[in-house]
Amino acid sequence: FFFLSLLAGAGDLTGDPVGYVTGALAVLVHAAYLVLIQKTSADSDYGPLTAQYAIAVSATPFLIICSFASMDSINVWSFPGWKDPVMTCTFIACIFFGCAMNFTTLHCTYINSAVTTSF
Repeated sequence: FFFLSLLAGAGDLTGDPVGYVTGALAVLVHAAYLVLIQKTSADSDYGPLTAQYAIAVSATPFLIICSFASMDSINVWSFPGWKDPVMTCTFIACIFFGCAMNFTTLHCTYINSAVTTSF
């Protein structure tokens, strides 16, 4: 996988250092997230759906504060794409697939391990 990462990075001609740092941080945060989920699942009788609920409840206040601080929650209503039904359906599909991705990630980590899920 490291080789594939290098190969993919070689095709990136922009060489933006902020992008590479952000990518490295994303990998580290995701690894920590999976290990935390694995540790929590071993110590708990609750399942992945309960974990997803707990993550959503604990993350929502922080995300609301960030959305108002960045003005995204205010500017979203002036987006002209909302008049296009394809855009609205795409947005709803993205929400559905994001929830499904998070649940399947949690479920796989609960059943297997953080290493298996990362593969």
